[in-house]
Amino acid sequence: MANTFVKMNWRLWTRGLIAAFIISEAGVGTMAVLEPEHFNIHEGFPKLATLFLALGISGALLYLKEHPLPEWNGEDRRG
Repeated sequence: MANTFVKMNWRLWTRGLIAAFIISEAGVGTMAVLEPEHFNIHEGFPKLATLFLALGISGALLYLKEHPLPEWNGEDRRG
């Protein structure tokens, strides 16, 4: 069982998960430009932080929906 765990491509899967989180954060910059009176660093920081977390988590969850586990990296699946 441990051998199966090692043969999965965890590095690529983790990079994809982090990339999905970061790419989702583009919406935060968009909101800061489109609604600067509500989403800014000074008065609107709690809203901006909430949006940052919400978009990041949703992006990561969408990645997990498509890639729940890393791809298999070995030839024989019976381990």
